Formats: sequence, C-alpha cells, structure tokens
Amino acid sequence: MSIQLKPHTTLFLFAHADDEFGIYYAIERALSCGENVVCIYFTKGYPGEEMAEKRRGESYSVLTKIGVSPVNIIFLGYMIGIEDLNLVNKIPDAKNWLEDYIARGVDIDNIYVPCWEGGHPDHDVLHALTVKTFS
Repeated sequence: MSIQLKPHTTLFLFAHADDEFGIYYAIERALSCGENVVCIYFTKGYPGEEMAEKRRGESYSVLTKIGVSPVNIIFLGYMIGIEDLNLVNKIPDAKNWLEDYIARGVDIDNIYVPCWEGGHPDHDVLHALTVKTFS
C-alpha cells in the first residue's frame, strides 16, 4: 500500500464507514490548512456485505470529493478482517497495524477519534485503543 507522507498529518480514526458524517468541517479545515489528511476505518462496518460495501463507497466518494487523497482512505477492517461489533476481539491486530503505520515516519499533528460514549462497543474500543497507543 502506498501512503502519502507529508510533514503535517491529521488522522481521522473511524469505527465504520459513514462515521465521518458530522466531522466533514474538521476534515475540510485540515485540508485547507495544508494538512495531510488520513482517514482510517477500523471495521468492515455493517453486517452483510452489500450494505457495508455501499457505505464504504459513499465514504470514499465524499472524502475524495472534498479533497482527501484516495491513498489516504484506509479501510483497515477490510484489510485485516474486523467485522462490525468485533473490534474488541481484534484489538491486538488493530493496535499492531496502527503502531506499524506510525513507525513508517508519519508526523502526526492531530488525531480525531470517537469519544468514549458508553454505547457502541466499536466506538468505545477505538477510543481506548487510540488513547493507549498515543499516550
């Protein structure tokens, strides 16, 4: 996989395709400031391949339309096989991938991740994983 490395990177970490809805302004702002925007989706998303594929296509389409480089839209859940509601069972795989990604020399200025909401397990696990990885 080719990853576009620039001096100033803003990571947007999402549990599922379509989780970027509602944070487009932050993505657009980072892009307008010259940041290298990277969006990583940690699960396949929805149960059932048809809906998951549809959501993935929608996210990809919107993100590229607002200026995110296609090589910086990473559907990790598809790459390493993390099903919806299953991130908790794949924490080591996700953490290893993220640490390897960081080790490639990505200069991260900002990270956006879902807050701990106590509701959706994928969102909460991603939040905890991010705090643990970057602290």
